[in-house]
Amino acid sequence: MHSGLKNVVEKSLERIWRGPKSLDKSEIEIIDKRGTKSRHDDLITALATSINPELPWFRKLPGGQLVTPQEPIFGYYALRNILRGLFLGASFVPPGDTLLATMFLSPSIAMYYTASFHLILAYLALQGRVAITPVCGPRYVELDETHGYCGNKPIPDGPTAICAILTTSCKWVFEGRTRTHRGYWAELDRTILHTRSVPECFIDFASYLTSYGQYGKKYCDDVEMVREALPYLQDARHEAIYEGYGYDPMSDDLLTNRDADHAPLDLSAKKYQAFSYGLLNHIVIETSSLVAHLDSECAAALDNAKLGLRVSMVTPPFELRKDIADLLMPSKCNKTDFSHLVERFLIS
Repeated sequence: MHSGLKNVVEKSLERIWRGPKSLDKSEIEIIDKRGTKSRHDDLITALATSINPELPWFRKLPGGQLVTPQEPIFGYYALRNILRGLFLGASFVPPGDTLLATMFLSPSIAMYYTASFHLILAYLALQGRVAITPVCGPRYVELDETHGYCGNKPIPDGPTAICAILTTSCKWVFEGRTRTHRGYWAELDRTILHTRSVPECFIDFASYLTSYGQYGKKYCDDVEMVREALPYLQDARHEAIYEGYGYDPMSDDLLTNRDADHAPLDLSAKKYQAFSYGLLNHIVIETSSLVAHLDSECAAALDNAKLGLRVSMVTPPFELRKDIADLLMPSKCNKTDFSHLVERFLIS
C-alpha cells in the first residue's frame, strides 16, 4: 500500500463530512433560464457542490495539464476504486470455480481473468494509482422555472481514461491514458517498476507463465520475471474467449506428441484460480488495514460516505451479491476478513 494513502483517504472523507462549504463551486458554469443571475440560490449551491459518487470531473488547461476541483477529496475515489475492484473481482471467482470443477477450462480462465482484471484495479488504487474512466469534463448546472440538474461537458481532445497518481508528497497528479485492457496492464507494469515489489501470488503465477518455452532463462529478480509475464497473462483472455483454448500448453504438447500417457490439461486453469485467490486475499488484507485506520481516525466520516460508496460500486447496486463470501472456497480465501468488509459496505 502507498505509504500516504491512509491519511489521504482520511482527510478526504473528513472534508466531505464537513459539508458543501468545504467544496469549491467557483468552477461550476451556471446556465440559468429563469432570468435571474443570483449565484446564492440554495438549489444552485446544492447542485454545484454535490459529489458524484462514481466519478470526478476534469478540465484541461491550455498546456495540456489535467486538473479537477475535487482533488482535495480525491482519496474518496481511491477508496471507491478499492472497494469496487475488490467486490467485483470476488464476484467472478465462484463462477470460475464452478466451470473449473466441470472441466470447462477456457470459460473458467475467462472468469478468473475477469476477476483478476477488477482486482488489479483495486491493487493499483492501493498503490496510489486510481484509474478513472469514463472521463467527465467540466460540470454545469442548468436551471429552469421549476427544476435543476447537473451535467458534464466533454473535454475537447481529452483522454479516454485518466490515471490519478499519488506522489510521495501525497499530492495527486493526473495523467491521460488509453482505455484498453493493455492500457491497464501497462499501468500495472509502471507500478511494479516504480515500487520494485509485488505480492507473492504474482511471483508464483509469473513463474508458471514464463516457464513454457523459456527453459534455462535467468531473470535478474522476481520483479523482472513478473514484468515479462504480464503479456502472457493478457494473451490468456484472447485465447480463452475468442479461441476457446484453456489447456496447459506444455501438457497439450506432450499429449499431441504422445510423450506422456497422462498430463494435467487443467493446470493453466488451476494456476489462474490460484492467482485470483492470492490477489483477492492480498487486497482483502490491505483493504482491511485501511478500513481499520479509518474506523480509528474518522469513523463518523466513513459512515457518512458509505451510501455514496455503495451506490458507486456497480450499477445497479443490487448486482453485487451479498452472499458472495459464502460462495468462495474456504480453503483458498480469507473469508473472515472478507465477510467483515461485505457486511460493512454491502449490507449494513
